[in-house]
Amino acid sequence: MSRMEAEPMETEPELLTHPAAAEPVLPTAPVAEPASPGAGPATAPAATLFAGITGVADIDLVRAHAASLAAAMQGTHVTLAYAGADTTRTAITPELDLLSYPLPTAEATGTPASPWAQTAAAQAALLALASDSSAQSVVLLHPDLAALEPSALLQLTAPVLTREADLVMASYAQGPFDGLLNHSILAPLTRALYGKHVRFPLAPDFALSSRMAARLRMRAHSGGSTGTSVLWPTTVAAAMDATVAEVRLGLQHPTPSGDLDLATVIAQLVGSTFGEMELHAPLWQRVRAAQHSVPFSQFAAPVAAPLSSETVDTAPMIKSFVLGSRSLQDVWGMILPPVTLLDLKRITLLPAERFRLPDELWVRIIYDFALGYRLRTINRTHLLGALTPLYLGWVASYIQEASADPAFQAEARAERLARAFEDGKPYLVRRWRWPDRFNP
Repeated sequence: MSRMEAEPMETEPELLTHPAAAEPVLPTAPVAEPASPGAGPATAPAATLFAGITGVADIDLVRAHAASLAAAMQGTHVTLAYAGADTTRTAITPELDLLSYPLPTAEATGTPASPWAQTAAAQAALLALASDSSAQSVVLLHPDLAALEPSALLQLTAPVLTREADLVMASYAQGPFDGLLNHSILAPLTRALYGKHVRFPLAPDFALSSRMAARLRMRAHSGGSTGTSVLWPTTVAAAMDATVAEVRLGLQHPTPSGDLDLATVIAQLVGSTFGEMELHAPLWQRVRAAQHSVPFSQFAAPVAAPLSSETVDTAPMIKSFVLGSRSLQDVWGMILPPVTLLDLKRITLLPAERFRLPDELWVRIIYDFALGYRLRTINRTHLLGALTPLYLGWVASYIQEASADPAFQAEARAERLARAFEDGKPYLVRRWRWPDRFNP
């Protein structure tokens, strides 16, 4: 199928030229009147940049990073917010403030006790503080502080501070078997739906313009009413036709899933994605092709993905897929059309070494589950649970494909899958608009 053209919609602002090799040049902010060092009320002159840490971090490391940050970003007033007992501002220099804030709890916010919901609650609190600071730009960072290194922070914030983008998402170097839920569903689905080409739509490090921060703050306050407690900056950017950039950082963060089982992770993240689909259906039905974000190479040199000699046993995944096909046949039959069920049946009969789940079939499965989620064909928790063995089947197929190809390139493979999601989007639109015509 040929690439699809986008229906007429507002064009994004023309981007300014930014030499790739040049170090980001930050705008100079008016210098506030000197303040006496020490603790004080949470009020201060307008900050050019508000940087917020979205979780508990070592205060000594925060202070050490703050000192390096002040030296690297001279001429830019920075407020650095970190989780503390209360809201207290400390002026370190005339151009740098430290601001502690109480980290929201699940009990106080009424959100699920999951790492993503807790991060979203911290992001919402920081966006409110950034608004109070009248910051021109905002950057939210993972609490391990890896992106608070001056070089990483300069790369991440430069496109916003120079007004070349409203949203800058971080991208990370990963091994071929890392982040597969993101690479198989979250990233390609977001790209196909909203036309924003980002590799990590839930990146924990991202920078925003003041107008983008205001819109994301509004979305955070309305999240509970839409049934999702996760913030999706790229979706909000698409809704406001904002310019999105992507910067690849030479760092990695620990996986936030902790001790959660796979079914719970899928329910929380994919369920939130489907909730966003339902909310923004009029928007994504108008988008017919992905618009490339400002390429990360324009702002930072590419980082090679780490090599991996890891051997993964796919037998348990294939076994889960086959058992799911037997035990969940009635459930899948309420979500998937007969032709998809037949294709899945054929795959269960393949020898393990030839086990493959084609991209086109995987795309239809995700789109059909999204529709089932919208129509509440069955209880949503049960629906997302029924997706788990199918996802394990996709992972097994992907790993066997990668292991069999010495020249396997994870990024090229992710691009092929993303294009399959784009090519399959007309199927989703038809099913979404006329679900009865495709009744399984």
